[in-house]
Amino acid sequence: MTVETIRNRARQILEDTVNPYRWEDAELREHLQTAVRRLNTRVPATRYVAGVVQDYISLPAEPEDDTEFPVDDRYAEALALYVAYLAYFNDATDTVNNERASSCLARAESLMI
Repeated sequence: MTVETIRNRARQILEDTVNPYRWEDAELREHLQTAVRRLNTRVPATRYVAGVVQDYISLPAEPEDDTEFPVDDRYAEALALYVAYLAYFNDATDTVNNERASSCLARAESLMI
């Protein structure tokens, strides 16, 4: 999976697919790194890369958002949902976004198994 594919899926969940975007690419990228750390905590086996345990999985350097990073594709939807959760959570003064954040978090964590 790539940063770009997760960011695009998160944008679909956020209904933020038309430029100019409400959430900047850099912000969603930061949220993705947080999501990967959360996945590494909930599913410790995801910390293994080529049989070697890592402190955490870091994303490729920023200009290389189309480069694969070592997380199994089955967690793509969970990561996208967690990115959406963090985006909505930062905008939770809006009641609807607060509800959406809670929904995304619950769905993401149910997929992180």
